Amino acid sequence: MNDPQVLDHPLFVTLRDTLVSLLHNYLNNQTIYQLGKDISSLISLVQHDQIKDEIVKQQGLPLLIRCATEPELIKQGEGNKWSLEILLALTFNKEAFNNIKNNIGFIEHLRTLLHSTDDDVKRFVEGILWKLEQDKKGIESTTVPSNDQYDIMLSYSHRNKDLCYAIYDRLIKDGFRVWIDRENMHGSPMDAMAHAIESCQYVLVCMSEEYKQSPCCQLEAQYAFQKRRPLIPLIMTSRYKPDGWLGIIVSGKIYIDIPKLTIDSAYIVLKKEIDAYRKERNSLDEASSRKPPLVHDSVSQIPAPSKILPTTGMTSNAQRSIM
Repeated sequence: MNDPQVLDHPLFVTLRDTLVSLLHNYLNNQTIYQLGKDISSLISLVQHDQIKDEIVKQQGLPLLIRCATEPELIKQGEGNKWSLEILLALTFNKEAFNNIKNNIGFIEHLRTLLHSTDDDVKRFVEGILWKLEQDKKGIESTTVPSNDQYDIMLSYSHRNKDLCYAIYDRLIKDGFRVWIDRENMHGSPMDAMAHAIESCQYVLVCMSEEYKQSPCCQLEAQYAFQKRRPLIPLIMTSRYKPDGWLGIIVSGKIYIDIPKLTIDSAYIVLKKEIDAYRKERNSLDEASSRKPPLVHDSVSQIPAPSKILPTTGMTSNAQRSIM
């Protein structure tokens, strides 16, 4: 997606024209503090695919890796932290991901940062290492049967936590089994997130600009999408419209606009959505249970595979609308 607003953005122009020379200059002249500030300014833009492509094109990845491993930046914390966040975002770019995957020295350095006392550093490092591990496993877009440990998982940005907690409290009061990271974090946060997605029936995607900008939130949403969990999108901030990777994931779904409806009205709509998903799921389960088993007394009686026909249209669930 080539968004003209992004391509014409002054920071994008600056990145395109001067990224490599600036980073080389800052590193060589040891102007570490300014480097950290400039790196942090890229975080809000690196969510865009064009920015990721440009960083790779200008050979910015090795320099960001150097920033993430620079002793003085590690000592100061900020520049090192922002470099790691950008590198996590860059793992969604295929070329950048392959470069990171093949950089054994950097991966070994990341493992040493797992013991960092900075929670953000640990979170970004765990995210990068988790993506590398999933790549080894050959993760695919497959439906993983839920063990129904949870009814709902809340995927949200901590910038929107107050509104998410209000939704969580209402769901718990109504008897839903809800996974949220403030209550169920045991062991590795990334493993806990993956387990929650695989163990829930539905994922509430709490959308905002902060959510879209967060590579950690992108990890959650894309993993849920890959595992084909039903996603229920909630708009958390006024007049927000998802685009980019987030817009693709929730395409064709109904958005529950909390600021527009108010929290109480939006919660009523949310419960109706959950009920509709449950009815659809129960209907599919009943239809599946009524199918008679196929019994063959010889190999010759086994029918040949049927042709796979292309699917058309959207599911009935995606076509529903709220008046």
